[in-house]
Amino acid sequence: SIEFISLRGGSRPNIVPDLCELTLRYTAARRAEITRELMDNATRFVMEHPEARITIFPEKTRSIPGGAEELVISFLGKPAHGSTPEKGHNAILDALQFFALQSAFPARARRFAGFLAWATAALDGENLGIRSSHDFVGHTTVNLGVAELGPEGATAIVNVRPTLGLE
Repeated sequence: SIEFISLRGGSRPNIVPDLCELTLRYTAARRAEITRELMDNATRFVMEHPEARITIFPEKTRSIPGGAEELVISFLGKPAHGSTPEKGHNAILDALQFFALQSAFPARARRFAGFLAWATAALDGENLGIRSSHDFVGHTTVNLGVAELGPEGATAIVNVRPTLGLE
């Protein structure tokens, strides 16, 4: 089976993250099978999410004592300032959406990943119930700038820039 180790992305809340890494562990004997499954899943995901860029390098696995290996899946985005998240592409959102679809990962973690992706995918705050706009200043913006998930919990930093009139 595949063991979820971590999902980490972003370095600053006010920057659209251009990298998010998902680290997995599995028994070395199942490398070919698991790599093929992950590659197939990544291909399907990219077909449904054309802006997503996923890289999997099976040759860069790290050996762990006891016959295990760790593999890092990288999600690449496009950086932008948090005030204009629509000019970038959030790598964390791709990683969370991909993660939420993987039945081999823990159900609670998948639900959280799916919720966080849904809540922050609307860059104007609509999914959070804070969408607002001002004729001169513009609209509210939401950017999931930093996220870290692990088997024991998760943290996420969401940069919200409310417009005038939103309290």
